[in-house]
Amino acid sequence: MAPGPNHHGLSRLHIMRQVEASLQRLAVDHLDMYLIHEPDPNTPMEETLRTMDDLVHQGKVRYIGASNMPAWLLTKSLWLSDKYNLERFDWVQNSFSLLERTDEHEMFPLCADQSLGYTPFSPLAGGFLTGKYRYEKDYPSGSRMTMRPEPYFRHWNKQTFAVLETFRAMAAERNISMAGLALAWVLTHPRVTAPIVGPRRAAHFEPIREALSFDLSTDDFQEIASLFNSGNDLS
Repeated sequence: MAPGPNHHGLSRLHIMRQVEASLQRLAVDHLDMYLIHEPDPNTPMEETLRTMDDLVHQGKVRYIGASNMPAWLLTKSLWLSDKYNLERFDWVQNSFSLLERTDEHEMFPLCADQSLGYTPFSPLAGGFLTGKYRYEKDYPSGSRMTMRPEPYFRHWNKQTFAVLETFRAMAAERNISMAGLALAWVLTHPRVTAPIVGPRRAAHFEPIREALSFDLSTDDFQEIASLFNSGNDLS
């Protein structure tokens, strides 16, 4: 948020300051859901959880969640909450899409076992699943790859683009855009509560409308999943 040790991370001081600032900006007396953005290796998890627990008991926060959290650390946090009778993380918000399915291995079983909600961000993998990128062409102006390409560099290879071409044909056969089909797949996933989308102009709402109205069969779901699992692991 600013330079200095007390202007970032998950210390008690910083969380308390930022919650108060959020309440003032939003002109509300409580926050329905408050998520940590990412783990803070410089602050003990117990300190963060005790702070969150106090906020819930003060009535300023209803539920707490975690983002960019690995399964092992979420498991540790749940254990700490149980051990010290503190509020638990009820929600996880991680990157998940057809091109990023790491959470299927450990996080999803954990969410199922502990009844946690799951909201994936980047369900279109920074635009890869919209079909806007071409392997041997420059990034489109204003695209995610021109603004924050680092999380997606590993997808920029011939194998990924070959799979995307097959996916393009699958979408065309079903009379839906690539983005719409990719969102429909995420929506259909049994562990997903609701994907986080970030439309920046009116046209970006169309794939969302497509996904919400598209009935993806179990066979189609499995076929698409298998396509992105083919060959080397694309995620």
